[in-house]
Amino acid sequence: NLSRPHINLGKSYADVGLRQMALDQYRKAIELPDGPNRRDHYLAHYSMGLIYKSLKDHNKAMEHFLKAVALEPRYPPAYTYLGILKLEQGENGKALDYFLKALAHEVNSQQERNYAGLVLLRQNKLENAIKQFQKSLKANPNDQAYILTHLGAAYQGKGELESALKCFKKVVGINHK
Repeated sequence: NLSRPHINLGKSYADVGLRQMALDQYRKAIELPDGPNRRDHYLAHYSMGLIYKSLKDHNKAMEHFLKAVALEPRYPPAYTYLGILKLEQGENGKALDYFLKALAHEVNSQQERNYAGLVLLRQNKLENAIKQFQKSLKANPNDQAYILTHLGAAYQGKGELESALKCFKKVVGINHK
């Protein structure tokens, strides 16, 4: 695979904040004709998407995340960032679609469950939001404060005030440890 060394070098540059040099390496990786391994270019596109997102160039970020999933349709992180971009643009329905696609390939992902729950909460689909947050708690009990805050809000919106109160009390207990 001729492109992998460029991808690795690009990641190293990105890790130390040399974004332009990283982008140059990712472009070189994409330009190489790797034959049947060309599918590996999804990593370069995904990485370019991350850099463009950090630079607040959401159009270019979206373009590269879409190329990543076109090359590797079972790559959950690219779907997650597509969902985040759509969420930031206020396109909740499309964001949810992307988060659910990520979950289809990574069932136990707490991050995607949190985002899906957040979108469902915004859409006032409270029962479904509660289910996503509960699954997220089971998948990653280490991030309880964040999840419980949103779970409490969903319960509160649904009128289940006792359940909301329990969540918020747990958050206060966690934050005071």
